[in-house]
Amino acid sequence: MRIYLTLTLSLSVSALLWCQPSGLEEAAQCQNRAASQLLSGNFEEAIGQLETAASLYASAQEWEYYFSCLNQVTNAYLDLGQVEEAKRTAKKALWESIRRLGRDNDEAAKAAHRLAEVYSRAGRHAKAIEVHKMGLMIRESIYGSRHTQVADSYDWIAAAWAAAADYGQAADYYERAMSLRRELLGPRHPDVAISCTHLANLELARENYTQALAYYQEAYDISRNRLGEKHPDVAAALASMASANRLLGNRQLAEQQYREAALLYRQNPDAKGARAAEAFHELAVQYFNDGNLDGAAGFARRAVQALALSQTDGRQRAHQYYQSLGAILAEKGQYKEAAGSFRQALASKADLSADDYQQWSEALRLSGSLPEALGAATAFLEWAEGQPDPYAMLSARTQMGRLLIETGRVEEGVRQIARVLNHDDTPFWLLQEANHCLADAYLRKGEYDKAIQQYKLLAEEWKKSHQAGAAFFLFRALLSLGNTHSDLARQDRNTLYNLEAALNTFETCDKVLFGLLRSPLPSEHLLFISGAQQKLYSDAIRACYSLYQQNREERHLRLAFYFSERSKQLSGRLPLMLLPPASFARAPQALLKQEAENRRAVQLLFGSLRNNRLNEEATDSIQNQIEEKETEYRSVLARLEREAPDYYRLKFGSEVVEPEELSTLLQQQSAALYAYYLTDEGLYTFYFTGKGFQLFWWPLDEAFRTSLHDFLQMVFTGPGESLSNNLEATYRQATALAVQLHEKLLPGKPELPGQPLFLLPHGLLQWLPFEALLPSAPPNGTFANLPYLGLNHSISYHSSATALKDALESSDSQEYESRYEAFVFAGDDNQAAMKGAFAMDKEDAAPLNYFLDFVRDWAAETNGRLWESPLAGESVFRGLPPAEVMLLALPAQAGPLPDDTFLCFSEKADSLFDNRLYLREIYGLEKPVGLYILASARPLSPENSGWQELAEALRYSRGQSLLFHRWPAAGPPSVEMLQLFRSHWQATGSVAKGLQEARREYLDSHPEMGHPHFWAGYLSYGPPAKIPAGAAIPGFWIIAAVAGLILIGWLVRLH
Repeated sequence: MRIYLTLTLSLSVSALLWCQPSGLEEAAQCQNRAASQLLSGNFEEAIGQLETAASLYASAQEWEYYFSCLNQVTNAYLDLGQVEEAKRTAKKALWESIRRLGRDNDEAAKAAHRLAEVYSRAGRHAKAIEVHKMGLMIRESIYGSRHTQVADSYDWIAAAWAAAADYGQAADYYERAMSLRRELLGPRHPDVAISCTHLANLELARENYTQALAYYQEAYDISRNRLGEKHPDVAAALASMASANRLLGNRQLAEQQYREAALLYRQNPDAKGARAAEAFHELAVQYFNDGNLDGAAGFARRAVQALALSQTDGRQRAHQYYQSLGAILAEKGQYKEAAGSFRQALASKADLSADDYQQWSEALRLSGSLPEALGAATAFLEWAEGQPDPYAMLSARTQMGRLLIETGRVEEGVRQIARVLNHDDTPFWLLQEANHCLADAYLRKGEYDKAIQQYKLLAEEWKKSHQAGAAFFLFRALLSLGNTHSDLARQDRNTLYNLEAALNTFETCDKVLFGLLRSPLPSEHLLFISGAQQKLYSDAIRACYSLYQQNREERHLRLAFYFSERSKQLSGRLPLMLLPPASFARAPQALLKQEAENRRAVQLLFGSLRNNRLNEEATDSIQNQIEEKETEYRSVLARLEREAPDYYRLKFGSEVVEPEELSTLLQQQSAALYAYYLTDEGLYTFYFTGKGFQLFWWPLDEAFRTSLHDFLQMVFTGPGESLSNNLEATYRQATALAVQLHEKLLPGKPELPGQPLFLLPHGLLQWLPFEALLPSAPPNGTFANLPYLGLNHSISYHSSATALKDALESSDSQEYESRYEAFVFAGDDNQAAMKGAFAMDKEDAAPLNYFLDFVRDWAAETNGRLWESPLAGESVFRGLPPAEVMLLALPAQAGPLPDDTFLCFSEKADSLFDNRLYLREIYGLEKPVGLYILASARPLSPENSGWQELAEALRYSRGQSLLFHRWPAAGPPSVEMLQLFRSHWQATGSVAKGLQEARREYLDSHPEMGHPHFWAGYLSYGPPAKIPAGAAIPGFWIIAAVAGLILIGWLVRLH
């Protein structure tokens, strides 16, 4: 009973022995291909290759290789569950081997054991044992009674007795095998560990868990001592011990052993077998319960891969493992891949349930694959027709009706929904789901009054309901109601009434959402809210602005500003709520653990509730448990708000800043503020001064959209050769766009020349260099002599007005151990990579060596450090002390999701880290830094990603201010801008002011490089922070000043 790895290796080795005649060469190639296919689980293709190889070996009369191929074919058929084909091949191998090689040959013994295994699988146990004994008799004739091959035959016979449930006979033969191996090989030989494992498995089947654990422990000790602590057999023994410990109730020890086994298996990319699959699956469940969805998904994939390559009949486990993988992927929002896993789970289970079909169809629906989802719902309905349980049919009809409506077949969908609504036994929650589908159908048919009435009824029902999840479904009903009123207002149908109705509904929606996000929501609810909130607040702001245009009531302006701030808050917070709480620094780990445990408990209980909807007693019990956990969760949040206010504010938000508070802060700063909110329809601009605020709107028509994209493209890519070849055309195009955008983006105009500006861009505007906008430009001129916004005003950026207020009011004083730390990305030539590689675009990961001289000089002048390869890696960065300045001349990427946003220290991993510091990892750091300088970045997609999330993560990790370059560094000009910034920053004590002065000096000294691409990339993020203590005045100046004072005193006394 050898695993496939041994067999495939023997195939590969034997194939290499035959390289002379062309037929044998082809046979060897077929064996090599079969070996690869068996390892990857492609059994059908492997069978074809092995049968071809067998035919070629038969032609060459190479009988041992021929029978070896036939025995492999038998194994493959068994793994496919094709018992009759396996029996046919095994019989052929047995009788032909006796005919060709004589009765006493080991190929005949192998064939006999495989044929017997076929009989065992078919339930013909007596016949199986008879044929196994034939194999034993052949081996005893060849080797005698004291040989290890005889021990293998004992194992086969024992397995057959175990399959027949005669555990006494099975134990007798397993013990004979163990005794023989100990005698022949010694008591600590790895083959003795195999016997220990067989006996342990038998004791497990007999429910003698203590004895099973003892045998597994012996197998573990032997394997670890003889094979090394990282050997796959050690991992298998650990997984087996974990299984026994779990059955004995030693849950914590079992989890630890599963984790150790899985981590050992992970080092082997070809790890396979039931035990490897079990270890991977158990660790995936642990990670899932801890909220680490990325880790859970990785191990869940390894579990199904390992099981697919095992020799056991693991259909029930395959269903469980595919279900787990699908659930994890659905939690991550990867619905298309989740649907594939749910489909595999269906294919590997005989006794299916309504939930199996529901999960498959719903994952396809949420992935946007509506035709495929409809096909799955059709299969669901056909299956449900043969089930006695009415719930199955009601669920299938609801799903079918929803999808028919969403695919435009409204009347057909309504007929399905009507049958659900008219059924006497439809449970409340399914009734409400059907009513929501019916409201959607009215909407699609243009029957708005009926749709509105239906949504109102739904909202009332959920408002009165005490069922778990009622608040979420209330939010969903209100959202649909508000959207319907908003759409009617767009169509100029009873406009004023529908605007007021939409606004009132959206206000209620926002209040419900405020409470929802402070409860332990299932991930699917969080994902729905993430997708819905942008439209909710966009429509709410539109309603406010439209009503203000009609009645000029200030409350509508205030509400519009409030909604814009709420949307910005949620855009940053919702992705963080999907991360495990333990990922975050600056909060007590015990509280974070409680937060995670309560949230996961509620999410799992929601799953149990979904599976027990028709069991009233079970439902009541689960709902009570959910209420208890929700109460505990709220208690934990209350403690977090008191003990970790920064963490609480980051994840759960704070009260939106009032316009009066903001104006007061601006008055103190003598500054003005522009807060932007970009929707599909237009741009809302809130202009604040110390006296009050105004709201402006500009339609996002094709001309406006094109000018934004063209200007961004122009500054991102630079002038190229056009600056010298066609200077006038480049000048006219750039200045025309800059003037157009200045007019649209800066209404109200800053009141005072040189007044500091706070800019809060949104959406695509995050990447726009406002510094390069122009109030006017002469038709003929040069880039260097224009009145750019960034020359006339010091500009600071932030993510929202509320976050800016919190930053301005914070008093996070810090003493820094280091004055200066710097990293420079030098490319492949300077790397000391040890493992792994990343497929980054060479253009995006271009070396930034041109920063080296400047960075080195700054380090020398401040007694700071420049980290060069091989030390310039993530592990060094993580270990650095608090620093006044942290200069990162590294490629940074900003994407729409936390896993798309990172700093790249190296293109390759090392022995400790992958050298990509991801956004989610930054939140786990507490690294006080006075000023971060990120010298090169690129957006993964300017429309759907922003740099603000990266900046906020660095601020959360205790970074005070940030100097950020919005596109890949422009070479030496980017270096010179930093040199000038450093000088002026030290002189002015302000990041924003220092950057403004650097721009002025750069354009004065380099008029030929006046294109904004070269100087407008850097922005200042955060409050107008003062220079960190000690950074402005170098030590030698202090000494010189003291010496000067002494000299003056001496001269005074002299006179």
